[in-house]
Amino acid sequence: MATLERKTSAVKDTQSMSSSRAQMSSELQRVFAVLRFISEQQQQQQQQQQSLGKENNEAYSTDSSMPSIGRESNNNSNSSSRIKCNSSSDEKQDGISLPSKPLAIPEEVAMPLEKFRMAVTNLPIQKEAVCATREALHTALLQVYSHKASEVDELCSKDSFVGGPKPENMPTFMLTGVYTMQGMQEIVPGLFVGSYHPATDKALLTRHHITHILCCIGTQPRFPGEFVYMTIAAEDNTAYKISKFFPKTSAFIEKALIDQHSAVLVHCGAGISRAPTIAAAYLMKKLRLSAGAAIALIQQKRQVASPNIGFRQQLREYQTELGI
Repeated sequence: MATLERKTSAVKDTQSMSSSRAQMSSELQRVFAVLRFISEQQQQQQQQQQSLGKENNEAYSTDSSMPSIGRESNNNSNSSSRIKCNSSSDEKQDGISLPSKPLAIPEEVAMPLEKFRMAVTNLPIQKEAVCATREALHTALLQVYSHKASEVDELCSKDSFVGGPKPENMPTFMLTGVYTMQGMQEIVPGLFVGSYHPATDKALLTRHHITHILCCIGTQPRFPGEFVYMTIAAEDNTAYKISKFFPKTSAFIEKALIDQHSAVLVHCGAGISRAPTIAAAYLMKKLRLSAGAAIALIQQKRQVASPNIGFRQQLREYQTELGI
């Protein structure tokens, strides 16, 4: 009888975890859809500003009564520096240009979005927390993007979220920048950081010569026997002591990269907080980088990487421990 009860309990736990993973996958689609929406608004604003600047420059150049010194030269200087910044900071990966600047989340949206992301990536998922944080995010987005209320409602109102088109059906512009962040990026040769989704795509992993997978959420290996796994059941909250894993995760990554034909994927749920933190700790130790420099290096390739404030503090403490 006891054995039967244990088996029944194990089956229920497995079913519960499978349900949590399915909901996490669906809600992660929403997280990245919100990030894409914010990115689109920023791009539109930048284009409007550039267009306005161009019109102003043309007006100054055609108006003979306008002095040739002053505002005209200032505008030219700003335009030149912006172009230099864009051209020098873009990175190439698999033929795709990725902006090195991290995505700037509006202050009013940053905390609600982080709380929602934590709610949908900490397993097992608590439905009440997901609903509450999603509603708070909805309110914050409407506050900032009131002129896009219908799009915000579409992003946040539905209980079940259906993501966008598959990569092969996407227009070209959606294969660059923040649109690639649901996947994985190679930070330094052989070290990839990403979300939960690429870890479930065997063909993708094989194509990038992934041999080792470091999973930072409490899920069972998807392809046991096919890859070498390490799993740490880290929580994404500011009070969680993720630094306790730094020694063994760094050793795992180092062992994976000894062979020049091997590569390792470090992933969590969204690939925003936990996985970048673990990767940053490795880079700090291996390359003798400061915490800020390690995070910046990751953000050059993975625009949405942003360890939570508690994890950042632990990285700074680790920096002191390493004597950097």
